Amino acid sequence: EAAAERVSAGSEVLCACTNATVTCLRLAAKEVDTVDELIQRTGAGGVCGGCRSRLPLMLGEEESILCRMETEPLCSGAVIARLHPAAGGELPTAIPGQHIRVEALLDKRWVGRPYTLTAFGPERYELGVKIEEGGLFSNWIHGAPQGSLVRVSHPQGDLCPQQTDSRALVYVVAGIGVTTAVAAARSVSGSRRLSIHYVYRESESAPYLEELRRVAANGTMELREIQTTQSGRPRPEHWREAISSQAPCEVIVCGPKEFNTQVLAACEKLEGVTATAESFYHPDRGEGAIPKPGSWRIPGFKPSWPAGEPIPVRSKVSVAEEAQQFLAQYFYETKGESEGSNRPAEVRDEIEATGTWTPTAHELGFAAQIAWRNAERCVGRLYWRGLHLRDCRHITGAQEIAEALFDHLRFAFNGGDLRPAISVFAPDSPARPSARIWNPQLLRYAGMRLRTGKQIGDPAHNELTKQIMKLGWEPAGTDFDLLPLVIELPGEDPRFFELPNDCRHETRLAHPHHAWFAELGLRWHCVPAVSDMLFDAGGLLHRLAPFNGWYLDCEIAARNFTDSNRYNLLPLIAEAMGLDISDDRSLWRDKAMVLINEAVLHSYDRDGVKMSDHHTIGHEFLEFCRNEQKAGREPYGKWMWLVPPAASSASVLYQEPFRDVAIKPAFRSQKPVWSGRL
Repeated sequence: EAAAERVSAGSEVLCACTNATVTCLRLAAKEVDTVDELIQRTGAGGVCGGCRSRLPLMLGEEESILCRMETEPLCSGAVIARLHPAAGGELPTAIPGQHIRVEALLDKRWVGRPYTLTAFGPERYELGVKIEEGGLFSNWIHGAPQGSLVRVSHPQGDLCPQQTDSRALVYVVAGIGVTTAVAAARSVSGSRRLSIHYVYRESESAPYLEELRRVAANGTMELREIQTTQSGRPRPEHWREAISSQAPCEVIVCGPKEFNTQVLAACEKLEGVTATAESFYHPDRGEGAIPKPGSWRIPGFKPSWPAGEPIPVRSKVSVAEEAQQFLAQYFYETKGESEGSNRPAEVRDEIEATGTWTPTAHELGFAAQIAWRNAERCVGRLYWRGLHLRDCRHITGAQEIAEALFDHLRFAFNGGDLRPAISVFAPDSPARPSARIWNPQLLRYAGMRLRTGKQIGDPAHNELTKQIMKLGWEPAGTDFDLLPLVIELPGEDPRFFELPNDCRHETRLAHPHHAWFAELGLRWHCVPAVSDMLFDAGGLLHRLAPFNGWYLDCEIAARNFTDSNRYNLLPLIAEAMGLDISDDRSLWRDKAMVLINEAVLHSYDRDGVKMSDHHTIGHEFLEFCRNEQKAGREPYGKWMWLVPPAASSASVLYQEPFRDVAIKPAFRSQKPVWSGRL
């Protein structure tokens, strides 16, 4: 049975960032001709890029190959895997030094990782596979029945030694990194002077050692063995002496990150030596395994700041310094969209003349994306590249600002397929403070405590509601009255603006198994658009910059509905379930909270409104952390905000420590403009 046929009816989610399924993408593919057009139409592949390599399959452009896999023992803790085309014929011929990605369908999803090729086609590919503790995929390969189906990518990679190079070819390898040297021994020994320095712990667990010894005995290459249990780990002086004696030479290093770093440093100033490294460490090498705390971290990782260290939120730095640091980061990360080298000087001159500066739309959009990436309280940062800028800096009137915010809600809702967006209005300037909004979010419910003591609506907004009512607004008196937007301009009285009907998207809650739940009349709005945070970037303070993503289920179910100072629904739900709320040991709170979470997820799914669940988001956040470390950045975070309030200890984030550091660009809290008014 072909592996692809085991995926049920096209329901596999191919793009987690957009929740696009195979069926959805195949339908869209009928209307386009290229992968770029498919990305533009569906958004799939345009956020984190992780699914991009699979999009050609939707267009019938077969970029992976089904193979039958056979394995045999290699040494203690490793196996050889040989791959033959399942449909017969030939495999694309690889160049020694290239790798392929191997995947298998495990538990209804494709799991895999890259492996260096030691045999290059066209009849077969061969891999050396280290069996990793806790690694689902390597252990599956070890135990898979002979002839199991896998799919493989076309060969990739450009660290491929040329047979015609007159220099000596020197490999310095450790552990399973020896596969790169084996590839060379099988292909270029005899045509180039080849020397392999092989570091291992014990000969019984050293992959391909016997084969390399046989090749060396034939005189076609040199093998230098270092068994660390006998002689210890080589020091930098050893590598300088050993490699300089073989100059001029091309050196290829492959091993753990610390090993690679040490050998490359030893080669740095050696005359006639060119050294490159390929790590066999892959952050996804244990993909599919039950994650262990900290397993996503690169061993020995230290952040690098090629554009200069970021500015902490609490530091006091001049506008000019912040602007220059931001521009350095902007040009580094965007590869210098050439507004050219004059841009920093232009900004410096503008600040000297006016006390402020004006970012381009592209600079502003980048700043907003980085502010989301830096947001230490946000667990949904995997999607930071997808934040869409709505540049509203030219809009100044209260009515026009309100209309722009209504347009933001329309754009963000997108028929339920929510789009992350930010609307940025003019910042504070030396001449004039910026506009402000009273609302903490563009959509929030009014709250009132009656003289009888009865609470109506959301208690978190009792005081705000009272202040808005002083402006002349009257609520309908239900538990779910959406507040109007209140805009306040400098020197003018605040004005309120009712939400248009097409901005009031709400989901009415029901439970898939309890009909009585719908009778409670609960509902919640669809777009979580935070509107009262300060957007601090490049020395500029944008006090009006509402932004949205999409909801996490427990934000509604385990906080808004269940906090004792919010809607406090746990006792009501528990009694409706027939639970004894007088007995804490009945766990009535836990049971009621699970029921509310189920209802929220079910209802938003029913209405086609995008929402994350609190378990999946944890795995997505670890993917974000891996991406950050690959880019040389430390993923900062505030633990109590990242770990979900529901099933906290069951979250993959529960045992993960994070450094709580806030850096700019940033979204920061600011005092409500209406606070303290009588």
